[in-house]
Amino acid sequence: MTPEQTTEYLHVAMPVARFMEVKVLRCLPDFEIEAPLAPNLNHRQTAFGGSISNLATLSAWGWLFSALKDIELSPRLVISENSVKYLEPVSEPFRSLTRQPEPADWEKFLRTLNRRGSARLILRSEVTSNQNLCATFEGYFVALMHHS
Repeated sequence: MTPEQTTEYLHVAMPVARFMEVKVLRCLPDFEIEAPLAPNLNHRQTAFGGSISNLATLSAWGWLFSALKDIELSPRLVISENSVKYLEPVSEPFRSLTRQPEPADWEKFLRTLNRRGSARLILRSEVTSNQNLCATFEGYFVALMHHS
């Protein structure tokens, strides 16, 4: 899928992405998205922490979705836990970048998914604004092949 098609998909599948005005910039090998500040403001005129966390989560989920779609797999994807470290306020449009995991981790994930029908993968995202690192994210994602 192109970045434009993935943006459209996210806006339908994850309505929060539409409300945040998220735009996918690139899908693979790394996944990068951005959001404007205006719909994500808090009372201090900086980005709301929840929006920062959402953008990082959407970026990691989007990477996994795109990587699996690229190899023609479409399991159900859920996040089982995550942590976010907020490093500095965001006062301009902001981006989240999720880099592909180490090849060995990805291969182990795919082997486990094929063998067991479910697998877990840790993904990390970095949220930046005006080229400054503003937050880091680590999430545990689960893929389930047999879903209802």
